[in-house]
Amino acid sequence: MTMTIWQLHRQRKGWRLECIKEYTTRPPKNTTLGIANEFAKDFKNHVNGLFYYGDPSGKKRDTRVQQGGNDFTILHNALKDFYPKDKVLKSAPSIIARGNFINSIFDNRIEDCEIIIDENCKELMTDLMNLKEDADGKKLKEKTTQDGISFEKYGHTSDTLDYFVCKVLEPQYKSFIGKKRKLLG
Repeated sequence: MTMTIWQLHRQRKGWRLECIKEYTTRPPKNTTLGIANEFAKDFKNHVNGLFYYGDPSGKKRDTRVQQGGNDFTILHNALKDFYPKDKVLKSAPSIIARGNFINSIFDNRIEDCEIIIDENCKELMTDLMNLKEDADGKKLKEKTTQDGISFEKYGHTSDTLDYFVCKVLEPQYKSFIGKKRKLLG
């Protein structure tokens, strides 16, 4: 289970997005409730509210919870004392387009946008440095096994960055993909 914590900084021109903490929980805390509890423990004195983002597929109804429940209802209910606001996209942005957009930010080709990752966010940095591209231009999510549990070695922490950046910078993202379509069309 993966969660990254971000702060937004409005700059004179544009935005600075700063990843300040990450959670990558292992069994038995590798559940939505488990990771929410880890956050609540670390940020118990936080009073400014929070927004949550993530993979829109987490809003699919799930048999693990009551009728109408899903990963985001679990998260929302677990963090209710923080006055959470749902900022999850309605659908997942194209893996290729969001990858190109984020790479463009890292390459300083998107004006007035900056992504900073705290040095303690080792999983996210490792993910960004080691994740490979598959033959279709998407993320190559190779499986590995540890302690008898199979999981994707890379891709989850960078997914948290993807969904957050594409929502927070939605106007810039839409402009970026619009320009790409014009060039291709």
